[in-house]
Amino acid sequence: MAPRLAALGSERFERTRVAILGTVRADGSLRISPIEPVLANGRLLLGAMPSLKRGDLERDPRCALHSSISDVNGSEGEFKIHGRAILAGDEIRDAEYEAWWKSFPRESAAVFDVDIRSAVFVGWDTSNSELRTNPRGSGHERRVRYQAHESMEQRGAAGSRSRAQSEDSSSGRGRQRAPATTPVGG
Repeated sequence: MAPRLAALGSERFERTRVAILGTVRADGSLRISPIEPVLANGRLLLGAMPSLKRGDLERDPRCALHSSISDVNGSEGEFKIHGRAILAGDEIRDAEYEAWWKSFPRESAAVFDVDIRSAVFVGWDTSNSELRTNPRGSGHERRVRYQAHESMEQRGAAGSRSRAQSEDSSSGRGRQRAPATTPVGG
């Protein structure tokens, strides 16, 4: 993962200390659960007490992790990961770092080391009607202009999130087009 993308993700996870974990149930349907991601020694670790999410990960390691969002506009940004949660070995589990599971008996919590397959950071710049993404750790930022369906004032309360749209400049018909890509460094 590109260093800039890793830094953005670390900041999001460390700020709130809670994220939403997506797992695959035995019947193939999806489950979402809150979880506390731990960043330790360059690894993304997840701990789980005996639970449905733990059973999901032990049976099928595919998972998605999404940083928590605290406002309707997502102004703090969103960090999303897809990967595989693999049971951590003793070397990883016993390494020096702080985590909630360290205060429980070993058999009480499983610890998973996430093998990240893809990651993206999404930032919403509502003042400029712009969506910023950093797809797949490419080290490049993609910017897409969007058109709000209604403003917060029109809605009256907390507002609504706008759908990202890109307009075809030659026809003006609102067809999708690939946004420009610009480097973000790192």
